[in-house]
Amino acid sequence: MSIKLYTQPNCGFCDLMKEMLDKVKISYYTIDIKEDEMALAFIKEQGHRTVPQLYANDVHINTNPNTREYTPDELERLIMEATLTEWPWVDSGIEQGI
Repeated sequence: MSIKLYTQPNCGFCDLMKEMLDKVKISYYTIDIKEDEMALAFIKEQGHRTVPQLYANDVHINTNPNTREYTPDELERLIMEATLTEWPWVDSGIEQGI
């Protein structure tokens, strides 16, 4: 599982996101968009105008721009859903004659 957190220095919301990820003990690595030109280009290509931006296996996690509206448990759930390696089992209805 690859968790990337795009950040920049002196970003209070970035620090808040790090605290929430640390609280649920999810391993991640930070990418400073001020230091990494390719990361900044990626953020712009995705249409993001702010950081933090959290990606799990290349799936954008924090689609709500207000970091304060997430809880650590909600972030953990969103990350786990995004990193499922298999499709969840779904009943086809064949057994019920549907």
